Amino acid sequence: MKTKNQLAVISIFIFGFISLPAHSTKNIHSISVKSGTGTVITNDSTLDTKLSEQYGLVYEFLLNSHYAINAEYLEGSYTCFIVCFTNDFRSAEWKSQQVTVKGFTPFTKRWSVFARLGINYSTNRFITSNYDPNSPYSSDVLLPDRKASGFNYVVALGIEFKAANGFRFGFDAQHLPMPLFDANIYSVFVGYSF
Repeated sequence: MKTKNQLAVISIFIFGFISLPAHSTKNIHSISVKSGTGTVITNDSTLDTKLSEQYGLVYEFLLNSHYAINAEYLEGSYTCFIVCFTNDFRSAEWKSQQVTVKGFTPFTKRWSVFARLGINYSTNRFITSNYDPNSPYSSDVLLPDRKASGFNYVVALGIEFKAANGFRFGFDAQHLPMPLFDANIYSVFVGYSF
């Protein structure tokens, strides 16, 4: 069932992209850097949904006055200290490459709200320090390292301010389903349009 939902999202993305009209405008390219925090969501009992950190780079190509294509690279991590063993901890790390269609609606000359929907290819892993499979304590609390990668959707909402000199800044919130865990990310970004 999950595969059918992923195929439906990818199909909608492709057909929507093909049907968008091309439009020539000045400052159609933009580069942004972003950083933020968020939560990791997992069924792993050794991790709680705590704050994580992430950073990334975004390239945006403006199609017309309401749509753009974004290519985004993100990296993030989350560390959960296990109380019972002071020297042991688990961490979750991820890398995400996204291609999304961004639709935006201005509500003043410089401010706009936007939504993004697209495809996310991610690699994520759990890492445990001091893991010993022969230890009697390893079976329930400390788990072996795991790594997985795959395609899924990404969805985001945000707000943006465009300055007169080509600079822009804003905030976005995005949901990233990934093979081992999901992440909800809240970021601020600063960019330049050219």
